[in-house]
Amino acid sequence: MQIIPLDSDHDWLRIEGLHRQYTAYICGDLAKTYGLEFDPVDLHEVSFGLGVKTRPPLGRSFGAFDDTGRACGMIMLRKAGPDRYEVKRLFVLPDGQGQGLGRRLVDAVIAEARSRGAKGICLDNTANLTTAISLYQRMGFTDCAPYEGSDVATMEALVPHGVYMDLRLD
Repeated sequence: MQIIPLDSDHDWLRIEGLHRQYTAYICGDLAKTYGLEFDPVDLHEVSFGLGVKTRPPLGRSFGAFDDTGRACGMIMLRKAGPDRYEVKRLFVLPDGQGQGLGRRLVDAVIAEARSRGAKGICLDNTANLTTAISLYQRMGFTDCAPYEGSDVATMEALVPHGVYMDLRLD
């Protein structure tokens, strides 16, 4: 499995199908767990379109690709303040889970944030995403208050289910 930064338009488009799977998964899981209905097509269009914030110079995204070039995982990093970045869209396909790929993707954004002089990284999640939350905890992220710019904190239906975490880098 190779992890590469998604800096060019070509690289970015290589994960579009994976991002569609991510939004379908998230919407399905929110419906099943909390009875919340979100349109995965709309979510994909909005969040994939925000890619400019997760690509240089504002941020950086990474994709994980298998030997055939198939996108198997992704993660995004965007600026969240003068010395802080936010992790977005960690996703690994089911056949790539349990092999340390999620950890490698998180390691990539931590290294990127450090290289940019960040003093911290934050993230938001919903409580049903227990596997991701557990990974973040094992990597040193701790619970924090909702923060400015959090997508979860701004969506009224998600607020009761929000989990906010940060990692100090200094």
